[in-house]
Amino acid sequence: MIDPRTLITVLALTVSLATLLVAGRFLWCLVDALQARRYLIATVSAACIAVIFLLLAAVVVVWFGYAVAHTGKSTRNDLIVLFSTVPPFLLASIALWLLGGKLYSRLRLAKNQPSADAAPRHETGREGETDQ
Repeated sequence: MIDPRTLITVLALTVSLATLLVAGRFLWCLVDALQARRYLIATVSAACIAVIFLLLAAVVVVWFGYAVAHTGKSTRNDLIVLFSTVPPFLLASIALWLLGGKLYSRLRLAKNQPSADAAPRHETGREGETDQ
């Protein structure tokens, strides 16, 4: 049987890694959005960075509250607390990861499309006429 401390350590590392990956993806998207002057995407990216860290804080608060509680702690109670916090956190992390991918694909799509201001015009020299 797996030692409960090993499972707790693995779950804590999973939560930490998920936070770093999701925050890193949104940070990358934030920087690219600011460079492309896409402020709405930059705002959403910054908000999602805040959300993932708030979710991490909620998990840590629940774990800390359980750790300092003066109740009888058993392996069963440990696992109930861990499995009631980790799966919702991971589901939210996956949803945020997918949102980050969607935002980044919109940035790449906008980067590959030339803007209307940069399109060259071929003038014929006569007023009101253009080559087509």
